[in-house]
Amino acid sequence: MCQCVTGARLSKSLKAIYQTPCNRPANGSHLAKECERLWSVPLSEMSVEDLRLLIGQGIGLEHIVPLALAVLADNPRAEGKLYRGDLLTAVAGLADAFWHDNPELNNLLIEVRTELEIMIETGTELMPALSARDWL
Repeated sequence: MCQCVTGARLSKSLKAIYQTPCNRPANGSHLAKECERLWSVPLSEMSVEDLRLLIGQGIGLEHIVPLALAVLADNPRAEGKLYRGDLLTAVAGLADAFWHDNPELNNLLIEVRTELEIMIETGTELMPALSARDWL
């Protein structure tokens, strides 16, 4: 079930929350080393790229996804190091089982989707007026 991140948890790292070492080999790939490093970073210090990476690796999802959804609520096109919207792509790519097990988070994702739909609709309506403009 959803364990939404509280203020007290934001100051903790995944290592402190789970009270276990990271299960990624530190002598592995760059990705494995980065996951090992992020395991010890307080949640409050996670960047968009950190969230995207951990979600992509399925690490600490019950703690990381609420943070990602908070970012996406402010900016659905939030980007890490790949492209605009890469965080949303990572979140949207999570298995259906995760969303069924975490209905509160699912509903937050639906709110992000609804906001994105409104943005698209507004953009479509404004496009004729905006298309009349050109670089000066």
